[in-house]
Amino acid sequence: MCLAHLDADARNAYFEGLRPGDDVDHRGTSFDAELLGALKRALYDPASRSCRFGQAGFVGATFTGEARFTGVTFSGNALFEEARFSGNAYFDEADFYGATHFSGSNFTGAGVFTAARFWGRTEFEGAWFAQRALWGRATFRDDVRFDHSRFDGSVSFHQARMVNVAFRQAVFTGNAVCLSVTRIQDLSIKGSVCAPRLDLDMAAISGACSLEDVEFKRGISMRGTSVEGRVTMEDLMLSDQAEDFLSVTLVPREAAHALGEYEAGDVGLDRIRSARPRLIPLLRVWGNEFGHHVLIPSHPAGRKSAAHDRQNAYLARRRRRRTDAALIAALAALSILAFFLTHEITAGILDVHAGLQFEPSETGQIITAVSGMVLAIGTGGAAVVKAIALLIHARADIMRARAGLPPAEGTAGADAGDAPPGESESSSSL
Repeated sequence: MCLAHLDADARNAYFEGLRPGDDVDHRGTSFDAELLGALKRALYDPASRSCRFGQAGFVGATFTGEARFTGVTFSGNALFEEARFSGNAYFDEADFYGATHFSGSNFTGAGVFTAARFWGRTEFEGAWFAQRALWGRATFRDDVRFDHSRFDGSVSFHQARMVNVAFRQAVFTGNAVCLSVTRIQDLSIKGSVCAPRLDLDMAAISGACSLEDVEFKRGISMRGTSVEGRVTMEDLMLSDQAEDFLSVTLVPREAAHALGEYEAGDVGLDRIRSARPRLIPLLRVWGNEFGHHVLIPSHPAGRKSAAHDRQNAYLARRRRRRTDAALIAALAALSILAFFLTHEITAGILDVHAGLQFEPSETGQIITAVSGMVLAIGTGGAAVVKAIALLIHARADIMRARAGLPPAEGTAGADAGDAPPGESESSSSL
């Protein structure tokens, strides 16, 4: 029924016949703020002090000016496919108990869904948001889809609660995409373009996190993010505008108590390309409080090149040099300590025996014994240090083998050239 084309008497008669919770079907109807307000007053429920729709049909409807559905309850399905909102659309604190469909809708103004609750499947497929799109503190009890959607303004899901959320072939061109402090079961972003920085700080993902075939122009931030399932990052393209591509802090499953780290099999990184190859080494995954390790993806078939080999060799040599420098410093410190201990011990012994007028041969025997003891201690300490170093290297090799990655050291070309890889390559796939 097109309310806009009814005369005043027929429209008033229609409104008087409505009761809270009734189904309405106003597909293709044009609503201004006054007409929408009259419809909501007709469905107002004094018991709940809110407007209550049954099944709401607004397919292809046009809302001119401000469309305010704040605190409205949709007991049935809410159908807004192909709807047009020329002004700001407010659905904050609304309850959607049935399926919710905004597929193909256009939001020329801001789309505000702050603290809204979605109990059924929610679809925003092919929707366009020209300005802000806000779902902060919203709750999604079922799957939500944003496939083929376009966001030209800032996007915020701050502190939202979601089950399975998917952005497939979505485009983000605004100032920010915020998914921080969210609670998500499964997150999937595939085939999309993200111009702003993706903020996933402090998010808790109880299932899998999949970022595949996505172009990130300003990188990703996942500081303090917990992911209990598998993390997959494949076919990512980094623009030359990204200052630091990826800053990831993966918190262990029992973050408050555990000291362990994610196993290598829980993180998959492959086919990551960059317009600036030097960005790739900045990709770090923190697994525990003892530090960080760099995960280098395996070469995709048919894309291995001499430039990739040079960069792998350079990174391997740099890690080996740092390890060797640390071992040398430790051995030097041990030698200095042994010298001072020897001096203190032998000086006291020599003074005592000199006062007792020992023969030189006896004094020489004592010095020889003490020197032998100190040498044995020093040699044993060096052996312990070397054994620890070997264990560390062995553990790193085991973890890389579990992840299906090539050895960090001892590969072909590991000793060829000392200069870092050049900046001239147009792409890099570690």
